[in-house]
Amino acid sequence: MADPKRVDLRVKQKRAILVGVVLPGAQRDLEEPLDELRGLAKTAGVKEVGSLVQNRQWPDATTYLGKGKVAELKQLIELQKADTHTVTKLTKPQTHPTTTHKPDNIESQSPYD
Repeated sequence: MADPKRVDLRVKQKRAILVGVVLPGAQRDLEEPLDELRGLAKTAGVKEVGSLVQNRQWPDATTYLGKGKVAELKQLIELQKADTHTVTKLTKPQTHPTTTHKPDNIESQSPYD
């Protein structure tokens, strides 16, 4: 059996679009609402290639984002050749942000593969 070559061991770094949904009552004194998500992505070895933030009264039941932001996300994914996206919901100060990786309903509308 031949020894593996260096190029055979290379791992492709994931390219992600970071998405924030800011709900009423969320703590907005942060300069950048995606700071925590950005840090988590960096720790996971994911390269941020774009970001979107949407202020909403409540998350859309099917896509979490509004139709316009879903369309914008799809364009950004194509333009940046992203292979994943990560969404965080920023809520009231007494709760922690929740993070969801590639929500199914958005993924079904995204141009992956």
